[in-house]
Amino acid sequence: MSDKYFKLNIDISEITKEFESIKKEVAEAVQTGAESLAHIVHAKINEIATDKLNTRAKTYKENVTFEEVQKNVWIVTLLEPAMWIEDGQKPYDMKETLLAKNAKIGKTGKRYKHIPMDKAKPPSQQSENANKLTNQIKEHLRANKIPFRKIEVDEKGSPRLGLLHKFSLASDKPSVRSKDPVLKNVQIYQTKDSTGNIRRDVMTFRTISDNSDNWQHPGLEGVNIFEEAYEWSLKEWETKILPDILASFDKK
Repeated sequence: MSDKYFKLNIDISEITKEFESIKKEVAEAVQTGAESLAHIVHAKINEIATDKLNTRAKTYKENVTFEEVQKNVWIVTLLEPAMWIEDGQKPYDMKETLLAKNAKIGKTGKRYKHIPMDKAKPPSQQSENANKLTNQIKEHLRANKIPFRKIEVDEKGSPRLGLLHKFSLASDKPSVRSKDPVLKNVQIYQTKDSTGNIRRDVMTFRTISDNSDNWQHPGLEGVNIFEEAYEWSLKEWETKILPDILASFDKK
């Protein structure tokens, strides 16, 4: 997959041909309107992404770029890392991607990797089911007087570091082939980054190996946000922006 571009051609010469006496003024107004449309389309794409997407919205919007590449030419681009959201994905075996890099080799010569599952993401970045699991963790922590996000400190007031808590909660299995429930071995860590800031993570870990048969991705339908934004922009230009410009010159 490659980047996707948003291109809308506006023929200024065709619009201004009936305004010979004030052709320059009309052309400038149309150019201003086209620039306004470019900014509006960029915002519209992000708006649609927010409305249509849930956990994928952040990734999608982070990969939408907007720039004026030359005078009166603006390009809205969806970068390759988010194209799987736009165009969709076919079903695939996740071993092919998850074990492609940094996998360890077991005694039998098979690859394996422990995959971290972040259980402390904001609700907007989690599915409905994932939020239920996070709430289950919060309830357990609350009952045991353990903070969820707040940094824990020792008796001297210094941040505690390393693995602070480990527990398992009754929960469903992630798939019918899985051996363990989703909330087995929930682990809470606090670590210090290179700037001295303390990070708190609430994680579970699942193991994937060459022998795993429970990591089949079902595939995803494409969201086609760029196509939706393109149709919207045509209507916006033809029914609002251009008529308003022409009306300002007493031409409809």
